[in-house]
Amino acid sequence: MRYYKDPRRHPKRQYIGVALQKEHSLPYPVNIARPRRLNRVAVTTTPEPTVVVAEGTSDPEVIVAATQAESQAIPADKNARVLTMGRGYGFREANWQIGRAAERANVQVKQFVPGDRWTAWKRSQARIQANEEKKRLRNSAKKGKTDKAKKQRARKTA
Repeated sequence: MRYYKDPRRHPKRQYIGVALQKEHSLPYPVNIARPRRLNRVAVTTTPEPTVVVAEGTSDPEVIVAATQAESQAIPADKNARVLTMGRGYGFREANWQIGRAAERANVQVKQFVPGDRWTAWKRSQARIQANEEKKRLRNSAKKGKTDKAKKQRARKTA
């Protein structure tokens, strides 16, 4: 374990690092391969595989493995789902395919109709005026109570 300063990160801050051999100096240069513990070697990864799952089949284990390029050549079947291996080594559907799930299920949504904006504005104004009237009535009722209390106090003192 060694203390070192890294001017690329922060010129004054001190860091703690592990040098795997006595002759190593920290920080390691950016462009060199990192030394590995336990004789591990850096290995390049293969292209991300893609899995095609056919829906509607009686056997749920029907899975065809393909590469990313082969998945492009797969005919676009509405019932087929294409699962791609992600960074966490788990297969998942692409976001755009998830967004199309309602289309695949033939879900019908009512068409948005903006309606009459003038009528909506009038209703909104009516609601605002009704709320203001309620506030006025509440405040006048509170004011009336305080006026009655003042009159009673004045009678008692007189």
